Amino acid sequence: MAKTRITGLLLLLGLVSLLTFISPVTASPEPVTWAPVSIPAEGTTGGWVLASGSDIKHLTISADGTLYCHATPSGTGHTLFRSGDGGHSWEYIGGVTDSVIALATAPGDAGTICYATTSRVYLSTDRGENFSLLQPNPGGAGSNGIEITSLDVTTRDGNIIIAIGTRDTDAAEYGGVFSILSGTWSWQDTGLTGKDIYAVAFSPEYAVDGHIMAVGTDETDTIISTRIGAGGWGQTISDAQIASVAVDTSAVIAFPDDYHAIENHVLFIGFDAGAENGDVYKIVGQPVP
Repeated sequence: MAKTRITGLLLLLGLVSLLTFISPVTASPEPVTWAPVSIPAEGTTGGWVLASGSDIKHLTISADGTLYCHATPSGTGHTLFRSGDGGHSWEYIGGVTDSVIALATAPGDAGTICYATTSRVYLSTDRGENFSLLQPNPGGAGSNGIEITSLDVTTRDGNIIIAIGTRDTDAAEYGGVFSILSGTWSWQDTGLTGKDIYAVAFSPEYAVDGHIMAVGTDETDTIISTRIGAGGWGQTISDAQIASVAVDTSAVIAFPDDYHAIENHVLFIGFDAGAENGDVYKIVGQPVP
């Protein structure tokens, strides 16, 4: 895949719906819709780029604009790649051959990148040149049907903080959210129970607001929960619920530029719900009464 030319890009189109909260309920002033964009015949046309001959997943960008992704191109066993020229050319990094299920870079720190397999998390502080294995099997991942589904990384007070979400593939058994802090490097259970977690994310201003969010399911409903600082999940901002629709395989959380944990708790989530049909939801947070 190194120095591979670019041939096309696929856009996901859908409908954005407003998510109502368990308590209180909010209403949407107007619907939000997606507009179609034509896919260019050649990658360089219009500045669209995508490496050919590869299944690309977990595309992410670092603070200095470097792109990272998991890919499985033919002709190599390497699976983690980096591009420093906007995706026109790629190189494999870190000697990684794992099946990567989640990938994240730290905001404001171009050197910090981490990835997860279903049972382990690896960290690099030199832009992916070298990776170190963190304490393995967080939350029991790798046994008894428990596996890692998602992760995020950030920095605060000079420390690196990583959070992961897990699920339990057994019916009526659940995963959780676990975090690890540089210096101690020991996984801690954050106390989110009764849900299989499919997305976890630190807020853009985590160093100031200490806010982390997770998207999960109790196998019946999809639930979005917030934790701020040392408080409990759902203690400050009400949990949100999508009734009778359960996350099936994956979810994602996106924060707008003006997001604020308390004053402007507005963000977006998207998820795959299998036969129940997932969607993209705009979330308008409300304080717990």
